[in-house]
Amino acid sequence: SFSSCVRQLRSGSSVIPALNPKHQGHVKPPHAQRQTFQINGGDEQTRSMHPREIIFFVGALMAGGDFARGSRFLQGGGTSDMSIIRMLGNWGLTQAVRVLYGGSFSDLCYGYFAFWKKHREILQPDCDGFEVETFINVRALRTGLKIVEVPSFEAARLHGESNLRAIPDGWRVLKTILRERFVPVSRLGAPIVAGRLN
Repeated sequence: SFSSCVRQLRSGSSVIPALNPKHQGHVKPPHAQRQTFQINGGDEQTRSMHPREIIFFVGALMAGGDFARGSRFLQGGGTSDMSIIRMLGNWGLTQAVRVLYGGSFSDLCYGYFAFWKKHREILQPDCDGFEVETFINVRALRTGLKIVEVPSFEAARLHGESNLRAIPDGWRVLKTILRERFVPVSRLGAPIVAGRLN
């Protein structure tokens, strides 16, 4: 059952499921960054991501994936918490990653994903803002992890309001995309192969 699966994961499984970097403000404090890679049953801040979806992420890993990531733009996914401006910005940044990194991401700026613990070190973010999701996603591409996209629905947030500022935060995301593209391979901490996205 779903509940027994979550209990097993919490008891020390090698899977880190349904990661969602949380932002209480524009920039997370260092201690929040260090706690990013904890097991998280959905989005605890806004309740916009449902923990029942975790089983699909874990299933993608069990089927051979290294990194399973949610997408609001696959069949079966969706969002009721995204403005047209944010949607257009996300589309543009997603296309930039496709051109610079390869792969075929359908949704870049979404922080619902899971991966095996053995990849934890190479995916550890070194940033604190809304670009965290992008950092992790492009690092997974650069290090050649086998990436699987999973349909995910982002519901309207039940608590609080988004702190995202479309232009300043979009610029931070773009800078992260460009910076990570040219990080020397020797600094990534893992053997590099061609990025893959199934």
